[in-house]
Amino acid sequence: MTDLYYPFLEKVGILWQSGDVNPAQEHFVTNLIRNKIISATEQLPHTYNPNAKTFLLMLPEGEWHEITLLFANYLLKEARHEVIYLGQSVPYSDVLATGASKSFDYIFISSTTTQPEFDFILYLKDLGGAFPDKKILYFSTFLGKKPAELSGNHIQIRSLEDFTNFLDQLES
Repeated sequence: MTDLYYPFLEKVGILWQSGDVNPAQEHFVTNLIRNKIISATEQLPHTYNPNAKTFLLMLPEGEWHEITLLFANYLLKEARHEVIYLGQSVPYSDVLATGASKSFDYIFISSTTTQPEFDFILYLKDLGGAFPDKKILYFSTFLGKKPAELSGNHIQIRSLEDFTNFLDQLES
């Protein structure tokens, strides 16, 4: 993923922004990678982990780029953690409803596109207020350092290495 797919997707994104690749071509390539990740995830053995944590994975409403979320799902399942995978473009009310009906330890959220009407920092703050007892891991390609207005239950994931380090710390 880090050596081949992510660099490739970055190049495709640049080509898409420059108009050298159209959206259908970008979607086609992304779907091929998406299918590979899903297939690899399904092939992981299902073994019991008495120390497993439960993660709620989702993209905010209007966000459709799920490669990062799918790969996080793979890594979590490989580490034998439990996952509640809500997927793409999840309305905030559905996140709240899931929180009321399911038990989980962490929320993992990813946002890679900037929508003019969507305030990702406000969204993260709202999640922190709705789930003050949960750790909220977030990945974003358009945020710099962790914004000061986010609380201590927010954990910024800047890279694949950050996420694997986080998982390693859970194991120790």
